[in-house]
Amino acid sequence: MFKQKLALAQKFLGKADLRLKTIIQHYGLCTLKPHRNYFHTLVSSILSQQISVKAADSIERVLLEKVGGTFAPERLVKLTTPQFRSA
Repeated sequence: MFKQKLALAQKFLGKADLRLKTIIQHYGLCTLKPHRNYFHTLVSSILSQQISVKAADSIERVLLEKVGGTFAPERLVKLTTPQFRSA
């Protein structure tokens, strides 16, 4: 289903814009695959907007360890303020 929608979108864009048509022909069909872990993406985005990427990566790694490897609202809400601060 996703691939069909993507193919239709690329066909539409190719007709609407000559430059995009050339790019699509040169590079082929898009190979991006959507994921469903939106909450993890949200947490990572918030972290990386507040501080440097390197520091955000470190904090994310520590937080993931504290919540068992997956960012999920029910896991993060169980952390205490000192646990967050220690990350």
